[in-house]
Amino acid sequence: MEKTAEELLPIVTAAQRQVEDIRGVALHLMETVTCAGEVTDLKTAVGKLAKATAAEITQLQALGRELDGTLQSAKTNPARSKSTHQRDADEMKRITVSAAGQKRWAMAAAA
Repeated sequence: MEKTAEELLPIVTAAQRQVEDIRGVALHLMETVTCAGEVTDLKTAVGKLAKATAAEITQLQALGRELDGTLQSAKTNPARSKSTHQRDADEMKRITVSAAGQKRWAMAAAA
């Protein structure tokens, strides 16, 4: 029972449609895998940002304690020299700049 080309044409056409359907499914699966990888990358970045933020909060709390100590010292000993007050102000500025630098570093690390 040999079939003619006319009889085989619908079978070949149906097979070609199935191949195209399979290709479509394969492309969809590849896109899904790519999205899963991007989600994993995003999860990692969020984790890094959370750690950096926690470190920044800890540093800001320490800064607050230092500033409170400096303020209390200034209140209890107002007769300190101008240079001592200037040194304290410079130290507060350094700590503040350091905290800002840590924040930029944390944001860059999370990116």
